[in-house]
Amino acid sequence: MNGALTPEVEIGTEAPTALYRLFATDGALLYIGITGDLSKRLARHARTKNWWPDVSRKTVTWFQTRRHALLAEATAIRDEKPPFNLLVALTSGNSRPARNPFHHEPGAVTLARLHKGLTKTELAERLGVALSLISQIESGKRNATPAMLLRLADALNCPVVVLERKRCVSLNGHGAA
Repeated sequence: MNGALTPEVEIGTEAPTALYRLFATDGALLYIGITGDLSKRLARHARTKNWWPDVSRKTVTWFQTRRHALLAEATAIRDEKPPFNLLVALTSGNSRPARNPFHHEPGAVTLARLHKGLTKTELAERLGVALSLISQIESGKRNATPAMLLRLADALNCPVVVLERKRCVSLNGHGAA
């Protein structure tokens, strides 16, 4: 034993990304997140999150790319339902007014397409839609309807929850994090 806690992760053209889980003393999962700098991210949680004093255990899984970590994070949040993951922001800058929110997360569609190894043109052909529609959905200029989300998820072989817009929700009397 050389003291290594996890298998060696090969570093490619980008630095590895951590998927971390934060647990309470009773073992309850509190939060799941990803970061390229674990110590800075945890320090930020400690400064800004009112639930931080409840954290007693932390775990980490390393991924070779941020894209892989994002997909793993979305799946883990969906399956494990940590109470303080109130908003998963897969992209930034693609927002619409709350009165007419997107059904989809524009960046998630792009990530899922790239993960599948498809171009926008190939995805459009699989769906039988115009390339411009795929471009508008991915850029956040056009909403993907629930029916289109189902078709996209099927074409990209991913759970629809990966593509869905995440909403801020207050749980257990706690405000949005």
